Amino acid sequence: MDLGLSGFIKRSVEEAKKSDAKAVIFELDTPGGRVDAAEEILEYIRSLKPILTIAFINDEASSAGAFISFGCDKIVMAPGSSIGSAEPRTSIGPTSEGTDEK
Repeated sequence: MDLGLSGFIKRSVEEAKKSDAKAVIFELDTPGGRVDAAEEILEYIRSLKPILTIAFINDEASSAGAFISFGCDKIVMAPGSSIGSAEPRTSIGPTSEGTDEK
């Protein structure tokens, strides 16, 4: 998730608004991304009232994805999907002592 996504979302939703949309569904499947991008998207979603906003979590909404979903009026989750905070990961070998417990 990056700042380019914010512009894409705004353009897409503006098209829906021109069609007099009563609801907008945001499909989320992300391990997260930039906090500043998520905050910009969240604020935009909150500005859409009275349009109903729905976050549909198809697989995963972690970190910034969870943050964005909390800005919607409703959250709908597919069976087996997950939502939550980021978790520490390493790509260089075994984790440091204590990392797995945090």
